[in-house]
Amino acid sequence: MFKLLRKFKEGYIKFRVVPDPVKPIIITKDLLINKIQDVYKDKEYKFFSGDTSINVFAIRCTTGTDMFDDYVGVAYFSGGHLEVDLYPATTEPGRHWLLNPLRATGCAIMKEGQYLGSYAIGGHGKSKYPALRQIKAIPVYRDNNLDNNHDLDESTLDTGIHYTNIHHGYGATLVRKNSAGCIVIQSKDRFNNEFMPLVRRSAEIYGNSFTFTLLNINDFK
Repeated sequence: MFKLLRKFKEGYIKFRVVPDPVKPIIITKDLLINKIQDVYKDKEYKFFSGDTSINVFAIRCTTGTDMFDDYVGVAYFSGGHLEVDLYPATTEPGRHWLLNPLRATGCAIMKEGQYLGSYAIGGHGKSKYPALRQIKAIPVYRDNNLDNNHDLDESTLDTGIHYTNIHHGYGATLVRKNSAGCIVIQSKDRFNNEFMPLVRRSAEIYGNSFTFTLLNINDFK
């Protein structure tokens, strides 16, 4: 005991400081209700506050997977209270289209940002089922190196109307062919029975024009 105390006083003993582990960010409705408006404000994005005027957004959580591991959300005021609906989704193309892009310039991956009035209710796919269809130019990265990673290379940005629509993924477990660059809500039932009714209700009051905001999970630190 005395030898240890003497070594401590003489500076022989060194202590290693171990930093606290970084806590993962868990996206929940409560977190979004508390933080979503602050995130918009910090980025100087427009947040619509009219009753039932919806803010359609997505949160990119991971890249390089073929999973529905991102989120699409709808934030809106109802009776003076902020409500948030949240849907498992993907904000990147499925692995099939990364390896087999529709264009020689590469597969589309939407750049994070806010795109005012960029969507309207319209038909998607061969059946033209009701979804949110891109109507204004949005920048996308072009990934054409034919690997499994989502490459967000600023030098490949391509701005235009690429029909990166917001639609459903038929309840599939993996993204695969369900997204070639679109924003895709995993559940067909929730898309049809929850998401689109909110969209239609907002359109009836405020018109068929919707702003889309693509955020990153790190925005909620």
